[in-house]
Amino acid sequence: GQQAHKVLKERTKCLLVDCRTEFEQRVSIIPNAIPSSEVTVDHLLQNQPVIAYCCLGICSAHWCHQLAQSEWVSKELIDRVSYIIGGVAAWAHAGGPLVDQATNKRTQRIHCWSLELAQCFPVKTGYEVTCAITSSSPNGQRDANYST
Repeated sequence: GQQAHKVLKERTKCLLVDCRTEFEQRVSIIPNAIPSSEVTVDHLLQNQPVIAYCCLGICSAHWCHQLAQSEWVSKELIDRVSYIIGGVAAWAHAGGPLVDQATNKRTQRIHCWSLELAQCFPVKTGYEVTCAITSSSPNGQRDANYST
């Protein structure tokens, strides 16, 4: 968490890993992030910080833990891996940029995963928070958008 904050604040080169679902990523991503499903050993073996994020930090913490449990992972790599505490919600609250994954253009749209989590996102600062859910989603929730 501390390392992630420092690296991102100083705009240090890093591997930024998006641990959210593909559906969430289609709404927006942090610039230069790659989906966790596309991370390769070659990505991880580059000598740079690895910072994971998700909606609020739970899935990215799990991703980091799973990586650390891998037999091939060195202590040096484990020391370079961290996650954004508070996830993309904290990123947005801090004014971090988001881009549309398809166009790579700035966007104020952000996916909050569920209606219950929408309150964790900064709608008062111009973000359009969505929790549009697909038919295969848990709880079968309806589409919803929040903005000011």
